[in-house]
Amino acid sequence: MEQISLPYRIALVALVVVGGLWFAVLRPKSDETSKSSTAPGVTGLANDVTKAKDAVSASNASSAGSEAAANAVGSDGTTTTPSAAGTATQPSASAGKPKTSGLAADAVAGDPSKAVLSAVDEGKVAVVLFWNKKAADDRATRRALEDIDLHHGKVVTRAIPIGDVGKYEAITRGAQVLESPTVLVIGAGGKARAITGYTQASEIDEVVGSALGK
Repeated sequence: MEQISLPYRIALVALVVVGGLWFAVLRPKSDETSKSSTAPGVTGLANDVTKAKDAVSASNASSAGSEAAANAVGSDGTTTTPSAAGTATQPSASAGKPKTSGLAADAVAGDPSKAVLSAVDEGKVAVVLFWNKKAADDRATRRALEDIDLHHGKVVTRAIPIGDVGKYEAITRGAQVLESPTVLVIGAGGKARAITGYTQASEIDEVVGSALGK
């Protein structure tokens, strides 16, 4: 191959130098390298994430407020407030009182036995005569009832027509009355002893004394 002439060699070297300068210095930079290195859509995604976090924080705060409000409401739907430290809880004024018990409590409404059994509940002895005013023995027993010892008010008496025996269910429930005259001597605890047929005051007094513990 023939040698290249000097002028051509000089021109070739100058071309190489200019080309090198072009790539190294003079070539304009790409618009893409001058822009932010953030990929398209990343900025918008970051904003969405921030908004989501803010929304979660707001929801948590709202839930906490709702829970606190619910805790402040009593089980009966009324708002409760914490009592001062050291304050003793007072019992409700409407607390029910113990139910009164006794023989009279067994008498249903309308049962006249209630008055007689109330006296027994008070510690007295009740003498109850079921009688028929048309019978001679019954009238005699009725007079005997008026003569017994009342022991200064510790004994109460009651004469009841035999036809009304069914009304005194609380008395006759534990001591059946099958004939007249019948005297029931009722002592403590409702324990009753029956005296059937004609009787005198002395016999009744003996049973009453036993009921009184004498």
